[in-house]
Amino acid sequence: APHHVRDLALTLLCALVSALALSRLWAGPARDALVERPPRAELHWPAAPDLEGLLARERPDVAVLGNSVTAAGVDTDALGAALGLGVADLTLNGSASALWYLILKNVVAAAPAEARPRVVVLGFRDVFLTEPDYRTEGRYRTFVDWFAGPDEPLLDRLALLRGTGPLELLALEHWSVWQERAGLREEAEALAKEGLAARLAGRPPADLAAAVERVFAEERKRPAAVTAAQTRAEAQVERHHFDLDAQLGRSLLPGMIRIARDADLRLVLVRLPNRRSAEARVRELEFPAWASEWLPGYMDALMAYLEREGVDVIDLDGDPRIPFEWYANGDHLGPEPGRREFTRILAEELAPLLRR
Repeated sequence: APHHVRDLALTLLCALVSALALSRLWAGPARDALVERPPRAELHWPAAPDLEGLLARERPDVAVLGNSVTAAGVDTDALGAALGLGVADLTLNGSASALWYLILKNVVAAAPAEARPRVVVLGFRDVFLTEPDYRTEGRYRTFVDWFAGPDEPLLDRLALLRGTGPLELLALEHWSVWQERAGLREEAEALAKEGLAARLAGRPPADLAAAVERVFAEERKRPAAVTAAQTRAEAQVERHHFDLDAQLGRSLLPGMIRIARDADLRLVLVRLPNRRSAEARVRELEFPAWASEWLPGYMDALMAYLEREGVDVIDLDGDPRIPFEWYANGDHLGPEPGRREFTRILAEELAPLLRR
């Protein structure tokens, strides 16, 4: 039996060495950088916003940063008119803290002095300000790579490699095939979509892509289904997400505060209103444990931390001036009167802060 075990171990070792040698011949040697990013020219993002050009053209006093919930609630032109300041819209649908960090670092803080706004208003909800790896993979990886520089050690460590175990890190450091796994997966998916599916349907790949766009167009989505999908996707239900002391050291928030301070930017965080709180004022609702038991303590700790750091916060969650009737899909406010009135409320809250 010992001989059989030894022979099996030698066979497995030889197979592993052979696989590594073949993969080195096929994919080349392992690179030094654990996370390699293609240049913008190689990324496929037809609707990519030119945020650098926007700042250069508008030279705003204030920049608004956040995701689609922020964009749905803030009319930047109306906000600028109410404040008597130039306001630029840097919101990006689907963005979360990794993208906010990169845009703040590589777009706003890196802008020439004459194009750099004095104030950055960042909208957030619940615990997503301290969730660095949320929305960094899949299609969101393209967005992250678009705004990332060639070397992003903090982002890589806290977001992209956050859940990487010791064995996977070992493979990532020394095995080129493992380093290229994301690209290989994307190539396989593209081959299936553009090759196999097109052949089975008997239509060109462009026709299939257009059909998918039509089926999943925004105007065809049912509001109730969108609300349910957003609720499922954005519910953090594990207890550790609400432990600010533990999450803070693993988040990008301290980095954002440091970047703003070093660039002489005033960072104003806005806790956005949400459907959950607004609906509870008009209907009998039983909040899940994370919302009723864990979130309040997390928010108290977050507010205390931001106060110590000298960061201004406007808390509009549960604000009675924002009724449930203003909501459209999920936490997104409707355009009328929601967006118009919320912008007015935000201007009222911002004005005294900006005069200080």
